[in-house]
Amino acid sequence: MHIVAANIGIVAGVLQVPPPALADPAWYDFQNAESITDKMTIGQALAASFDYVAEVVQNYSDARLQEAVDLFGRETSARGALLLVITHCHEHLGQSIAYARMKGVTPPWSEG
Repeated sequence: MHIVAANIGIVAGVLQVPPPALADPAWYDFQNAESITDKMTIGQALAASFDYVAEVVQNYSDARLQEAVDLFGRETSARGALLLVITHCHEHLGQSIAYARMKGVTPPWSEG
């Protein structure tokens, strides 16, 4: 839910793009999102958050990507804010892979 909160919260808050219609506001409440523990809800929220970010990226023009935005008190471009969302997801993917391997789980793309 941390990733969901960041995906939706950063894009909606920084880029002022309305969150997905089906998103429960609790999903992107940074203070409370991680208290959601239902596996089905987490799966739905994660999928919806990735679809949301992908749709925003696909619909943003090059000119809008260059627009200045405030990102946690620092000026950057809309492109920079989206880059943060992407690198944040990548960071947690790496952590998940490392944790899975420590527990003896091989990621599906490494099998074979």
